[in-house]
Amino acid sequence: MYSKLPYYIFITLFFAIQNSFAVRSPKFELKTQYEASCFPKCTCNQTTVECKNLNEIKTDVFEHILPKIWPELDTVSITGNDLGDLPNENLFGDRNRHLRLTLLDLSDNDIRSFSAETFFGAPKVQFLYLRNNEITSVGSKPFDYMPLIRVIDLTAGFAEGVSGKKKGEIIGDMLESGHHFKQLQELILNANGLIKLDSEMFCTLENLGRLILADNLFESLDLNVKCLPSLRHLDLRNNRFEIVPAMIYKGGLDLNAIDISQNPLKCDCKMEEFIKFANDDSTIFLDQGKTICKAPTELAGKGIFEIDTETTNLCQRGSRLLHWIILILIAGGCFYVYRHLRRAGKLPRMPTVFGYSQLKSNDEMNNNYNSSNNQPAFV
Repeated sequence: MYSKLPYYIFITLFFAIQNSFAVRSPKFELKTQYEASCFPKCTCNQTTVECKNLNEIKTDVFEHILPKIWPELDTVSITGNDLGDLPNENLFGDRNRHLRLTLLDLSDNDIRSFSAETFFGAPKVQFLYLRNNEITSVGSKPFDYMPLIRVIDLTAGFAEGVSGKKKGEIIGDMLESGHHFKQLQELILNANGLIKLDSEMFCTLENLGRLILADNLFESLDLNVKCLPSLRHLDLRNNRFEIVPAMIYKGGLDLNAIDISQNPLKCDCKMEEFIKFANDDSTIFLDQGKTICKAPTELAGKGIFEIDTETTNLCQRGSRLLHWIILILIAGGCFYVYRHLRRAGKLPRMPTVFGYSQLKSNDEMNNNYNSSNNQPAFV
């Protein structure tokens, strides 16, 4: 027994040293199943697959994300590629479906188009990010396989060559679905060059709480407020509004946060009712320091929350200016008619007497006449 003791000690020390090297040296570390199956240059763990700036032109990276390897996958973020038209079939390949995937980020991928089948493998997604893409078209009901979606972010999502009107139509197509987006709470449409939206566009979004329309080209906005009973946050900053849409302050919307900053507001009679409304309930307005008047000249650069509506009559300012404009137009019209008639010779010529010299000549004529009458008559 004692003769075998050195042997056991040797074996014990050998395995101890081997385990020590295995812990300290990365060469002896075994990769997890997620790391072993991870697409090159991506970062993977039990719940997340993240790939940045791969510069891929194909969608092979998605097919590497197999449900049997990632049964608890929660987040997929694949950005920085040139994917173009996404396939009109399951992005994850075959019939693969990730039933715990809640966040899908496909930003900065130059995506041009997609269809409903594209997202067949992501039926539980709640947060969808499609920022900075080149969308030109979508298939029918493209989000039909995402009934639980809560947030859609389409910031700068469309190609520059697409007109503002066409972009509005594409958004309308996106919002068509059999599930009516009952879970959708936030829609982000920033920086898309939008000019106009159909008034009924959001009528299927009964639970929409936040509508973000910043950094667009809106001059007016007329939405059916009856379709937005849950809307609480409306962001219209940095557009081209001179007059704030009446739907904001004339009832129908129950907002607790509004942002109309960085718009070229024209603080005249048409804005008086809104400015009074804003000052009476200023707590709901965001970024008040940048909510300023651009016109008229006497109010340019002044914040709408600095205008004392009790002492400042915006309508009176506008009416005085209008009166002067009308008077000038009337005077100009009269002068034009007078010149026209005079040149046409249709004005009667009136005898005129001007100055002392004319009076003198008349007196001389009278004297000559009298002297001729006083001459003696010879028979």
